[in-house]
Amino acid sequence: MCAGCPDSTAVDVSLQNTHALQYPGKRPALAHTGDLVRLREMKPLLLACVRPDIARCISGTTGSECIYALLLSHLDNPAGTLTAA
Repeated sequence: MCAGCPDSTAVDVSLQNTHALQYPGKRPALAHTGDLVRLREMKPLLLACVRPDIARCISGTTGSECIYALLLSHLDNPAGTLTAA
């Protein structure tokens, strides 16, 4: 198991903001450390591209979770087996 806490003053330190991110029933996981520059201004634009079923899983406040949700939204089947294209 991989776990971490965001090293940033821009987000709340909480259990919801720990890594690795993996939503129930979804196969891919994501661990990321670092800040996304200008996240506050980009976040509404990014979240507008997230599928509603994935958006309902978001519980944290980090840019990493926003990117994870966006990634899952672009997979045909995030609950299925991933294969190389």
